[in-house]
Amino acid sequence: MGKLFTNREFSISAVSWNSDFVAPGQSAVTLTLVSFNSLAIASLKGTWYLANTQLQLGMTQEAIESMERVIELDGSFSRVAKNKLESIRQQQPAS
Repeated sequence: MGKLFTNREFSISAVSWNSDFVAPGQSAVTLTLVSFNSLAIASLKGTWYLANTQLQLGMTQEAIESMERVIELDGSFSRVAKNKLESIRQQQPAS
């Protein structure tokens, strides 16, 4: 199964595997294609929740990178990610 999106913490497959029930001694496998749109939404949500988890764990740099990825994906969380990222950057000490 090919990986569409890979991150250090999680990955999403482009194909979902289903084992079918058959008679003893026989086997059958059905591959169910998952739409790209649903994978993109899952990737967006997963990255958004990952960023918030990293932020809660004090992993600020990783959270910033994840928030930037959410903004790149340009979905329903991008506006709030931009606001959150701006807030994080304002709280960081000047270097």
